[in-house]
Amino acid sequence: NFISGSGGQLAIQALGTTTISGSAVNIQTPKFFMGGQSQFISGSNGNIEISSSNFHLQPDGDVIMSGTITAAAGTIGGFAITDTAISSSNDNLILRGDSGQITGSEVLFDGGKIKSVSS
Repeated sequence: NFISGSGGQLAIQALGTTTISGSAVNIQTPKFFMGGQSQFISGSNGNIEISSSNFHLQPDGDVIMSGTITAAAGTIGGFAITDTAISSSNDNLILRGDSGQITGSEVLFDGGKIKSVSS
């Protein structure tokens, strides 16, 4: 374990737990890395990267993940999300999860089969 510094450089190395604590701790740096190979948070050149077992936010902004996404509100790709439906901004297309209903005011089906389901 050691703390050393010279020429504007500071090195802190410990084999155990190291704690930095205070009511206002600022770490100001253009590049950072916290974690290890399998999970980490890093940043540089205006980008941030976060990685864990089922989630990876890449530096270009893409997200790769596995698991379940749950949303009861918000938007995705211009579609509004509610707790029971996903709908286009003009309601030309509505997908209702609670009833299985698909509503479309301007729909084109080209090929395939459409069958009604009898109750």
